[in-house]
Amino acid sequence: MWKSTPVIGGNVGGIRYQIDDGVNGFLISSIEETAKRIVQLVDDNELRDEMGHKARETVRKNFLLTRYLEQYLDLFAEL
Repeated sequence: MWKSTPVIGGNVGGIRYQIDDGVNGFLISSIEETAKRIVQLVDDNELRDEMGHKARETVRKNFLLTRYLEQYLDLFAEL
């Protein structure tokens, strides 16, 4: 996701917290659905680019160390 690439992942466990289905990637539940989504992304450059941009933003906003540092500093500011 950080490489501006939409992700296709199984609709299980913690991956659901990272992938917003249809926004920055796809959550799938079957092999057939996986194949369909791969073809969709290969065929649609605009969709792939848009989802890739949103995937990178998701990582930047939610999963980088800087986010955790900011929250840590905010905690001390409230004390």
